Amino acid sequence: LISLVGCGLTERTTVEKSAVVQWPTSDDSLDFWDTLESQSVTTNDDALHGLLLLVQESPPPADWNQRLEAAQRRGWLKTDIKLQAEESARVGMIAVCICHILDVQGGLSMRLMGKIPRYSTRELVHMGLLPGITENEALTGSEFLALIAATEQQQWLDMALAARDQAAKRPS
Repeated sequence: LISLVGCGLTERTTVEKSAVVQWPTSDDSLDFWDTLESQSVTTNDDALHGLLLLVQESPPPADWNQRLEAAQRRGWLKTDIKLQAEESARVGMIAVCICHILDVQGGLSMRLMGKIPRYSTRELVHMGLLPGITENEALTGSEFLALIAATEQQQWLDMALAARDQAAKRPS
């Protein structure tokens, strides 16, 4: 058995002063997005803040613990998950949250195993929302912004298709 502890393969990049630390409130959202765009990595705290802004969580969580609790309450994350606010967010964790936001059902593997990082990442790659990356990679701030924009666009498309279906069901 190979031990990865201490050799740097299990350690995550950390950011001391991430975008959400500088711009923590929903009133600061434009400054948050601008600052995040230039960050070399998206932290767990940045990711949850951005995702909760996307779904317009109300009232907006004021700190990391509240953001984590809101994500767990929404079913995005398990309650036993161990995340550090300043660590780089794994694509898989972000993908699970987005699959919940978009109500992605996925293929057979996701239907059997649930919305887990591996299959959620694969689904978002298949949908064209993510490039071909793995669940353990990190996103830069600009990559995370692109993913949020693609997710928002998918939400609008889903709403338009649902409205079209409703209109087709109405008697003429």
